[in-house]
Amino acid sequence: MNTLYLFPAEQTVFDSLSADLKDGWSVEAEEKTYEDSAQKRAIRLSMARVHDPVLMHLRDKAYKAGTVEEVAGYINETDLKRVDEDDIAELFFALGPDIIGRLIAYMLQTAKTDTDIEGIVSLSLIRHEIYQSFAPSAR
Repeated sequence: MNTLYLFPAEQTVFDSLSADLKDGWSVEAEEKTYEDSAQKRAIRLSMARVHDPVLMHLRDKAYKAGTVEEVAGYINETDLKRVDEDDIAELFFALGPDIIGRLIAYMLQTAKTDTDIEGIVSLSLIRHEIYQSFAPSAR
């Protein structure tokens, strides 16, 4: 899992990182296969079944948020280290690819260590899988 799935603007930021930080990671171009909306996100959030109280609170705040940036800010402020991975996956699916993209952009701007890049890799893979699952199936 050494691949980042990035849009061109994200890759530009990644390319500006130090050689040591970029070493060992490959980048593949992400393709936007789904147009998300606040209404679709609200429906997914209303149906999200999370059990951790931290994520329940975050889900409720995200549901009431007015902008993608506001939701991304809530996530950046929340410590997710002790949260169940299944709950996180459920919430990220509900939040959708646009919010995950905002998190990736923020994390790329502030990346200083390989651990930071590992987090970005994970989020880019989650976003990539969400795009894959949301894409219209070929018939």
